[in-house]
Amino acid sequence: MKNLFVRFLFVTLSMIVCLGVIASSQVSPPVSPTTASSQPVNLNANRVTKKVYNYLWNLSYGSTPGVIVGQNAGHGNDYLSYPGFPGSYDIEIESLFKKTGKYPGMLGVDYEFREINSIETLKSVNISLAAYWNAGGLITINYSPRNILTDNILYETAHAQDSRSDIRSVGQMNKILPGGSLRDAWLARLDVIASALQDLQNKGVTVLWRPIQEGNGDMFWYATSVPGKPGQSPKDYIAV
Repeated sequence: MKNLFVRFLFVTLSMIVCLGVIASSQVSPPVSPTTASSQPVNLNANRVTKKVYNYLWNLSYGSTPGVIVGQNAGHGNDYLSYPGFPGSYDIEIESLFKKTGKYPGMLGVDYEFREINSIETLKSVNISLAAYWNAGGLITINYSPRNILTDNILYETAHAQDSRSDIRSVGQMNKILPGGSLRDAWLARLDVIASALQDLQNKGVTVLWRPIQEGNGDMFWYATSVPGKPGQSPKDYIAV
């Protein structure tokens, strides 16, 4: 059993209030804080998943103090080690253990980002993720898909200053919605991701799943518009 690291940070109520004020002043337009439901959306979630959800909910809204220390450890193919080439798991996670004797409480990986991974690659990554889960760690997976609208380049849409502006895909996200010209190709990509997630479910792993994250920013091709920068339609992003 690995010695997984969960560091607890205690804060006073006054500190929480101050942080809340700072955060609210940085949000445009201002939004009111919301409290998540104490029950998962999927009421048919299995017992283990409900236990994880309850633990996380209590960290944020209940009586359990603290935070979980986590570390992202790669993007699929670069996560794995090859002869003479350490993978990002070794660089980000094992090196931390060698220096501290402890592992992060949460291990993260992105199923795409750097390149479009095969199901064989993702299943190889899953072997490590399942081992970490079985040792007591939490698993979080991002899906930062490469831009299917423009030859699978990742960033070009969101950055107005990008020199590749001639291949920007602003306003074209409807191509991967029902009836769109790239719908079938998009679903084929998602089928690989779904198969990889199914593989983890078959292994009994609960995944904190974070697909097409940071949609209200300006970093990724699927990001919606922000002041001064073009982006995809918020309506299309939600539909996707």
